[in-house]
Amino acid sequence: MQKREELRVWSLVLVFCSLGKSFFNAYANSDMEFLLNMKFGMTFLSLLVLGSFAWAYRKLDASVQEKGLVEKLQVASVLALWLSVSWDIANAFAGFELRNTRNLLMSFWWIILAVGTMVLGRSAVERGLKRLSLFLFVFSIAKVFLYDVWALDLVYRIVAFVVLGWCYRDWE
Repeated sequence: MQKREELRVWSLVLVFCSLGKSFFNAYANSDMEFLLNMKFGMTFLSLLVLGSFAWAYRKLDASVQEKGLVEKLQVASVLALWLSVSWDIANAFAGFELRNTRNLLMSFWWIILAVGTMVLGRSAVERGLKRLSLFLFVFSIAKVFLYDVWALDLVYRIVAFVVLGWCYRDWE
């Protein structure tokens, strides 16, 4: 595959097809464990293969067009990981009584992924990963203060916005 560009392209197409199949695969009724189910396992395996392609393209003697693919593959794999774990959180904690738990876990997941993406982007000096981490930070903070806060009692909402204002004041 090192000297055959068409084989690399078709193998990437197959990886993206398997990733799409795993995304649109339904959850089995007997397989509802959080992150320990067949759907997430298939998605995670596809993401590992996609990440290995990004690593291999970096080491490969490829064309300039294919060298630019490394950053795009890394961003695509992080976005697919973000979507798959978020989807699994939403499925595992479905229901009105688990709404606050689902929102809290989703926000923590997004912030943890943003921090990991930022560390990976800074260590690998990848602009795409740095931008993606900024997007994830902004999106998770906006979700917390525009959506999650309204599920809290009035006292907790007031405390949350006072803390946000206090942090903003210290940031300037």
